Amino acid sequence: MNTEPISTNGERRPPSRRERDRWVEPPPTTANLALAAFALGSVAAAAAQAAGFEPGPGWRWTELLAPVLGCVAAMAALAFRLPLQNVATLSAILWLFSAALLACATASALPFGQRTYSGEIGLLILGKVPLAAAFQWVAIVLASRETARLALMPWRRSRRYGYWVIAAAAVLAAVTDLSWEPIASQARGLWKWQEAAAGAGWYSAPWSNWIGWVISVAVMLAFTTPWMIVKRPGLPSLRPHAPAVWALINLQFIVVNAARGFWLAAAVGLGLTAGVLALAWRGWASEKARMNAALAARPAPQA
Repeated sequence: MNTEPISTNGERRPPSRRERDRWVEPPPTTANLALAAFALGSVAAAAAQAAGFEPGPGWRWTELLAPVLGCVAAMAALAFRLPLQNVATLSAILWLFSAALLACATASALPFGQRTYSGEIGLLILGKVPLAAAFQWVAIVLASRETARLALMPWRRSRRYGYWVIAAAAVLAAVTDLSWEPIASQARGLWKWQEAAAGAGWYSAPWSNWIGWVISVAVMLAFTTPWMIVKRPGLPSLRPHAPAVWALINLQFIVVNAARGFWLAAAVGLGLTAGVLALAWRGWASEKARMNAALAARPAPQA
């Protein structure tokens, strides 16, 4: 497929600056609105949780707003690269995977460890699966995967690039849970761990929880990767929306941890988030420079 620019008289011409930078132009309005809505939802959720506000029995549905908006924003970010039907199918599969994992954890303590939900957990599916947590999982997994893809962009020509993206995405999801866990188990009391002894683990959560996160996310992504492969020729997407979604999820948890006095969790979360965003920026900048150089090096049109 020939993608070189053609002039009005039919001759090839050097690419313009706008054409060289076309993969980083402002994104469509829909994705902008989705990201803005999620940002507002994250601010509202962080403010409410930092203040210790818990919705009443008739307002539990409001706890779904931030996770659902995050899921929509992550899907909009993925839609830059993939057809809408791929994004919808992929998200549905990830949601079912997440619900099944949460149900399995409730029934058998696998793969995260033994924990019991309190009455504050909110809406449950079949009395076993926290609805908000299932949507949160989808948002975290999608945003982690796309952030890992961007961070590892300098190595995308490696034969093992796909495996490294899956592994990195699984670790990024576990990093997010490091900030989520103190809020859920300590600040809000959504669940209680049965395995961790006093002083062990991370804010009462056993370390097996994060091993379970890494393995679970890696399996989910390995199964759903066929829906993430771009089958049309063209330049890779370098849009920053997915890292923005991942950062917003983490920053929401970091702010609440700091407000509730969990300074270690806030500091660790902030440091890891800053490091990941720096790697994502490095990947974006290096790939953008490489693609601009490749386009600029094209042979000049023949007279």
